[in-house]
Amino acid sequence: VYLGVEAAQKAVALRPSHPEAWVLLGKAYFNQKLRWDKAVEAFAKAHALDPDRTDYFAQYFDALRANGKLDEGAAILRQRLAAAPDDAQAHYLLATALLEQRADQASADEAQRHLERSLALEGDVPSTRARLAQILLEKGEGEKAAALLEQAVLLDPYHALSRRLLARAYRQNRMVREAEAVERSARALDAYIQKKTPLEDALAA
Repeated sequence: VYLGVEAAQKAVALRPSHPEAWVLLGKAYFNQKLRWDKAVEAFAKAHALDPDRTDYFAQYFDALRANGKLDEGAAILRQRLAAAPDDAQAHYLLATALLEQRADQASADEAQRHLERSLALEGDVPSTRARLAQILLEKGEGEKAAALLEQAVLLDPYHALSRRLLARAYRQNRMVREAEAVERSARALDAYIQKKTPLEDALAA
């Protein structure tokens, strides 16, 4: 990662007016996960040099979000979707931003539309199904939520949030026995993840 930043810094020094160099620097800082502010600065410079380029905006959004600039991040995603309306990830991220920005019905409704669009574009992403199911559960639409979450668990048996939400959906649907079974499996999965994560971190160190 350090070499990635160093190489990108050299690219910027050699070609300071080239947006690609700044995109590379932004991505290098983004991947470092230490200096989100530097990533934002680099992406902002790239955007200023080439306002029409938007292919790196998912990482630009995440860097803005990490810096507490959620409103700016949402604006970036809207620009991305204006340029690429079929970007499933941008629809998902904008829904996430809307749900985190403010807890009002209008934001929840818009978030739901973006999640439904994202799901129509890419139906095999468990996190999209889980986010959409959360909104449906809040609206009391447990059957629709359960259908989304059952598929999410099939797609990724280790997606813990989907399991927890599925138990909630079953309880909302008065399926107590099924809910209890999923709750047991969710607790077992949580315990497994708690044991696995430190081992993976130790191996990566």
